[in-house]
Amino acid sequence: MQENILPAHLASHGIEICPIPTCRAEMAVGDLSSHFARQHGDTEACPEIGCIEELQTESQLHRHLVEFHSLVRCPFCGELSESDTWMQHITTCSACPERLRPDRTSREGNTPTSTARAGTNPGASPISGSDPQELATTLYQQLQSTENLEAANTHKQLCAALGLQLNPRSQKRTASPAPGPRNQKIRLRTL
Repeated sequence: MQENILPAHLASHGIEICPIPTCRAEMAVGDLSSHFARQHGDTEACPEIGCIEELQTESQLHRHLVEFHSLVRCPFCGELSESDTWMQHITTCSACPERLRPDRTSREGNTPTSTARAGTNPGASPISGSDPQELATTLYQQLQSTENLEAANTHKQLCAALGLQLNPRSQKRTASPAPGPRNQKIRLRTL
């Protein structure tokens, strides 16, 4: 019991302890990720206070946060959100590139149904009422179209951890080349 209380108590003093039993190094709160990168290679500690889980990949970390803590880490700013409100955070996140936010010029007569959380971009449109799967697909498309592949991959991992499938019908379709003279020639040769 004392072992579980200690990390939270130390955090109130601005101190974190490396959760690896053979290390137990002390550092300032927020320095744990950089400590892991320097001392323990690619292993990353769960950011939830009191949890000593070590995750080898970003995908494992996302899944662990969702399954054990009902939390999602924003791929843009790293902030932790409740799993049922993470979409609202991502679409109003101040670290999110401007072009990835929902269209701010909402139609006249549309009034916001929710207010942006503290620390997020107050100008971004609220998304309450949106279908999470449809919104997840839209965000994934936007990330791919801006060639932000790292964020797109992270977003895809988040969706997988939450059990959200990216709707293939809504994703951009890569049209097959129209049958032209070249295709016709190939067809004639194979006959």
